[in-house]
Amino acid sequence: MSDFKEGLYDQLVTRHVREFLDLQAAQGLKSSIEELEENDYPDYLARHLIRQIKAVLRSVPAEDRKPLARRPMLASVRTPL
Repeated sequence: MSDFKEGLYDQLVTRHVREFLDLQAAQGLKSSIEELEENDYPDYLARHLIRQIKAVLRSVPAEDRKPLARRPMLASVRTPL
């Protein structure tokens, strides 16, 4: 998080981001946070999850990634009754 520089960021405010912003506010940096429009929730949440999943997968040693890629994936979808 220390690589945040002054500028415009278009991302979810997670607990980690909030803590960082609070620390920066104590040092005089001002931030502006706006509510998401309801129609934007899926896109922002998906982008956030993609970054989190990539970080986890990148932390897996290269030799262990191939077996992960070959494992079948299971998706559970719920539909309204």
